[in-house]
Amino acid sequence: ADSTGAPVASVESLVSRLVSAEQLGSVRTSYHDSLFKIEWSAAPTDPLVQAPIEWTVIGSNDLGLEGAQLHKDFISLAKAVEEGTPVPSLVLADLTDKDKNSEDLTAQAHQASHKTLALIQAFLADERFKSSRLVLMTKGAVATSNEEEIADLAASTVWGLMRSAQSENPDSFVLVDVDDQEDSLALLPAALALDEPQLALRQGGVVVPRLGRVADEVLKPPEGVSEWR
Repeated sequence: ADSTGAPVASVESLVSRLVSAEQLGSVRTSYHDSLFKIEWSAAPTDPLVQAPIEWTVIGSNDLGLEGAQLHKDFISLAKAVEEGTPVPSLVLADLTDKDKNSEDLTAQAHQASHKTLALIQAFLADERFKSSRLVLMTKGAVATSNEEEIADLAASTVWGLMRSAQSENPDSFVLVDVDDQEDSLALLPAALALDEPQLALRQGGVVVPRLGRVADEVLKPPEGVSEWR
């Protein structure tokens, strides 16, 4: 039942079966066939071709992308296209701004989510941009290793939102997370040429998320714990 008491689903029958300790033990040894995690791996980009690219940036160009055409927002870009500006193949939205309007993390997350949702809805609604891609840039929104810490949790909500949008609209959106290294940002044109939906620029390299097998040690219970889930 839901929160109002209305029925949501019903179960006609339920069958349970005994599972022996031996069966459970065999499952633990076959982890490599069923249990996976996300690992950030170096992209095969050697050598990286620094292809020139014409940037169309909306919001701000705090990242300092050379040769970027700047528009205040997507509405301004759409108006420029209406007045004769060619439709760009790549539209980049810089979400790395650290000047948050609120110190409250929840408010920042809501603000980032609402702002991003409005942007992607406007982008998808404009048929003129049907063949374009929208690139959303964040900084410190994801951790690509155990040694990294997430610096911008509000921007992490954007990644969650955009992953759903990517599943519904393949080839329309790209997520890019950057670090503070200048040589990392220099790889952005070549990184986008990889045609990856999600990537991160780290210490002068490009890493992408891939499925990796969970190590056997992870499945073992902590010392002194006999029952665990």
